[in-house]
Amino acid sequence: MTDIVPLRQRPTYNGIIQMAWALGTITGPLIGGLFAEHSTWRWVFYINFPFCGIGLVMVPLVVRLHAERASLKERLLYVDWTGGALFIASTCSFLIGTTWGGAQYAWDSWRTLVPIVLGVGGIIGTLCWERYGARNPFIRLWLFKNHYAIAAYVCAILQGLLMFCELYYLPIYLLSVRSLSPTLTGVGLTPITGALLPTSVLVGALMTRLGRYTWAIWSGWAVTLVATALLILLSTSTPTYGWALLFVPVGLGHGLVLMSLNFCVQALADTKDVAYAAAMYTFLRTFGMCIGVAVGGTVFQNRLLHYLTTSPMHLPNPESVARNAEGFIAVLKALPVGSAERRGYEEAYAESFRNVFEVLTGVAALGGLASVFIGHASMDRELDSEHVLQRGGEGSN
Repeated sequence: MTDIVPLRQRPTYNGIIQMAWALGTITGPLIGGLFAEHSTWRWVFYINFPFCGIGLVMVPLVVRLHAERASLKERLLYVDWTGGALFIASTCSFLIGTTWGGAQYAWDSWRTLVPIVLGVGGIIGTLCWERYGARNPFIRLWLFKNHYAIAAYVCAILQGLLMFCELYYLPIYLLSVRSLSPTLTGVGLTPITGALLPTSVLVGALMTRLGRYTWAIWSGWAVTLVATALLILLSTSTPTYGWALLFVPVGLGHGLVLMSLNFCVQALADTKDVAYAAAMYTFLRTFGMCIGVAVGGTVFQNRLLHYLTTSPMHLPNPESVARNAEGFIAVLKALPVGSAERRGYEEAYAESFRNVFEVLTGVAALGGLASVFIGHASMDRELDSEHVLQRGGEGSN
């Protein structure tokens, strides 16, 4: 899109893609729940193959771009293999340590500290390599050229962390505390996706018309902060209409931030670096998603272990339950409804979710603070690309 659509028009075109994404995002959890409940869970993965096949056939037939290309050998040599290997290894090491901490092993255990230290050291080493050693760095540090850009990329990481952690743990809340089936859990996410996607499309159209994005970023983080704080209210007694209404602002906030940040980083980048900025945004948001699951898992497991251990009901096997919290949901649902043991587990789960959302509220506040440092840059710039669309055998811009 950065190659064939001018920046000012990009949000509108991206809205069209968002509508296609809407169909999958809304129906995906429902279909996945139906598979998990009425068939084998493996169909959650099998169903992807025909769509991959369709894409594999359609892309070369429909996406017909013309640009000068180097040989395969030159392109392989162009890839920053060393930087990529360093970054993947170090981030995996860091995530392993943070996931194990307090749940698998104690925080002061060498099994927890060594992966974290190696991960942090590896990330620092990666940045040094990208700055001084790589001929074609895959992390283009010059994209972080001013405080506007740095703040935008920090917001991308935090927004990915928030969104994926919420989309991961809210279904677990519905499955465990609310005892919904996998199918109804998929339906339960509809208030989020149903608000997120139309908001993204509308924001894209408004940014194209107004030529500004800061209003969407600032208002989006404000709504996200309030929405995340409201999730702290979720409990064992929250009625269906209550949690459904609490989910709607989550979608609104992320819809505002998701679209506006994407084109903010492109507007802040130099014309020759716009494609790299778009890729960096996606990369850092995805990195935030990975961190979000690790952070959420660490907080949830540690707090669940605390509540199970200190419960006056003397619930059995607290360590085993905390380590396998998702797997234990099936056992939890098999317990007699209304029994003291089941209520004890549900209350422990609910309190643990509350602590997760308290941490995420702090993350949302940090994101809102970072967004204050994002300034305006003009979206009115001419398209400068070596790629040319081909129509009927002829090239045209």
